[in-house]
Formats: sequence, C-alpha cells, structure tokens
Amino acid sequence: MPGPFREASYMFDHFILPELKDGSSIKKYEYTLYFYGLTEAEFMENISKYVNNIDYSTKIEEYIGPSIRLRFDNKEEFDNVYEAIVKEFPDNYIGLNSLEVTLFQELLERNYRISFAESCTGGMISDIFVSVPGGVSKVFFRFCCVLFK
Repeated sequence: MPGPFREASYMFDHFILPELKDGSSIKKYEYTLYFYGLTEAEFMENISKYVNNIDYSTKIEEYIGPSIRLRFDNKEEFDNVYEAIVKEFPDNYIGLNSLEVTLFQELLERNYRISFAESCTGGMISDIFVSVPGGVSKVFFRFCCVLFK
C-alpha cells in the first residue's frame, strides 16, 4: 500500500498531516542564490550577519561553490537580504539559477552551441549539463567522437 507504513500511520495521521493542512495556506517565498569559487566556511563567515533570524540552508554545489536557500514570509524581506549578500561577493555571484541553468539560458538566448572533450573528467561536465530540463539538445553541438587506444 502506498503511503506511510502501518507502524507510522498513527504518527502521520495525528501529527504530520495536521501540520501539512494547517501550513498549506501560508504563503512562503523561497529563493536560492548561487555562487562559485568560495568555500562554504568563507561564504558563511561573511554572510552570517545577514541570515541570523532567517530560515535558510546552505549547500556546496558540485564542483562550483556554495548556494544558499532563503525562505521568507514576504518578498520585501528577501530584497534587503539579497542585496546585502550579493554585495559581499559580487564577483562570485552566479544568480538565482545554478551555473548550468544560467549557461544553458545564455546559450539559447545567443543561439550558441557547446560541446565538451572530457577524457579527464570522465563525462562529469556533460552529465551536469544534461541534467538541465528544457532541451539541452538545442545547445549541444551535434558531433560525437569516441577513440580507444
């Protein structure tokens, strides 16, 4: 049967489901800011003063750098914190989309194509790039060559 296991049904029905129902009418604003070339420690050292009383989480994006997800009750709160955080790292700020999504959008907008030669990375760059929804085939240069020695 899909859903909670029998042992967890009571807990789900009496604690989790009521929380979900009560909170479903509350509007939250959630934004993720992406940065590159920074460690999480150096990132947090500089922005901790802005996120003291904010619901947030940080993450290190694969091979790139930190991201921070911020949650607010209203958009005005976000605007102030957003400006302060971006001012701390203007040269490292990617945007509100990940690097691969930003790159994909730029390639589409400029009608450019991209290809990768990845013997050293084992296909990691292509793997990250093809994870972007929306038709990456529109920007990939259509040529493939495999060489074995």
